[in-house]
Parts: sequence; structure tokens; C-alpha cells
Amino acid sequence: WACLIWERIGIAREMDHGVQDNNFTVNGAKEVGVDLSLTELLAICVAENDRRLGAYDPRLRRPRVVPFIARLALRMVGRGKTSPARA
Repeated sequence: WACLIWERIGIAREMDHGVQDNNFTVNGAKEVGVDLSLTELLAICVAENDRRLGAYDPRLRRPRVVPFIARLALRMVGRGKTSPARA
């Protein structure tokens, strides 16, 4: 887990410096003409996670770690700076 988290942090840091990465989520959006900031991407991912899992019985187990980290990151970078409904 630590290695994966460190790798993801490195990808996020390099986004602002224009470094190329083979990360489809980040680079794929640019290929279809959508320019997203990290904050916008996180907000869209959290909203989509909530939308998709909202249809299932709440008693079922759900992913918790990654959505928690995404929400924490949104709070830290200031979610109010961008609009998640841009897509």
C-alpha cells in the first residue's frame, strides 16, 4: 500500500509540472479535449462513486479507503475553487 500511495502522490505532483505519464485517467481526458485539474477530477470521481453505489442496498459492504482519501484530499486542496459539474 505504501508503494502505491507514494506512486500516486508522485503522479499528482508531476501533473503540475507538465511531466508525461501513461496514466489513462489523466492523459485520456486531454485526448478527448477535456482539461481537468486534480481537484475537478477528484470531485467527479467522488460524485460518480456516490452515484453508482447509491443504487445498492446500504447494508452491503462498500469501498471505504479510497473514497475517504479522495474526500480528504478535496478538503485539503479546497473543493470550493472549482465546479465538479463541469463534465
